[in-house]
Amino acid sequence: MIAVLRQVTGKIVTKEQVTALWDNYDYGKRTFGTLINEIKQLYQLTDEDKNELKELLILRNYFAHDYFRFNNELFFSDSGKRRMIKDFVEFKKRVRNLDKKLIEYMRVYREKCGITEEVLDKLVTELRQEWETKEIGENHSTIK
Repeated sequence: MIAVLRQVTGKIVTKEQVTALWDNYDYGKRTFGTLINEIKQLYQLTDEDKNELKELLILRNYFAHDYFRFNNELFFSDSGKRRMIKDFVEFKKRVRNLDKKLIEYMRVYREKCGITEEVLDKLVTELRQEWETKEIGENHSTIK
């Protein structure tokens, strides 16, 4: 969302500028919290969606850093394992619901800028055609 908006509004036109922009947001250079703050500044999110982003960030950090440390005993019973699965399934549902909303925010903004689904389809088709003809050799870096 951020890179697309910056690309559209930043008069980024050369392939090198586009690559530099995307590299700035790829490869884990920014924390999830930093990205969320940027999204909140760039898009007019509702208070409800801002709160959901904040809550999901807290929950994501808990899952990534503390969940298994505080719940390791749940592995010893079938009901504990089911509980852990339920926790992750519920988190996934919340993330997917919010993702749908964020995609809609981006769609509305894109359309205001004149970037229709047809324009996006054309760009994706061109990119796909470019990569279909490329030969990927041993020197191609796949791990950044």
